[in-house]
Amino acid sequence: MAYIIKHTGEITKVQPKNGTDFQLDELQAVVGGCIEVIYSGRINNGRLFKVGSDGAGAVKITTLDTSGGGWIMVCNEDLPNKEDAFNEIASLFYANFPDYDFIGGDVLLCRDSEVQ
Repeated sequence: MAYIIKHTGEITKVQPKNGTDFQLDELQAVVGGCIEVIYSGRINNGRLFKVGSDGAGAVKITTLDTSGGGWIMVCNEDLPNKEDAFNEIASLFYANFPDYDFIGGDVLLCRDSEVQ
């Protein structure tokens, strides 16, 4: 189980093409360039919640199931702190990725076993 988290706020559940682990070309396509892997043992105590608006005033809540350990974030090595591609959702993981003030660009959030 993995998620592409776009800097626009769109979240898509994905799986590796081969069914087990993402290949370098898949990772580069997601992040739009050279990859950087950020490690974290456990993310936000099992769940990430994003609260936002659907544009019509209704509250929209997005839940990602990140229970258990061994999660990593794959991002573009040139965009982790670039303001013009700020990724609000990925940046919510800041407490668990302490070397980053915020994350830029599109990212892949997946189990460490899905990247060899």
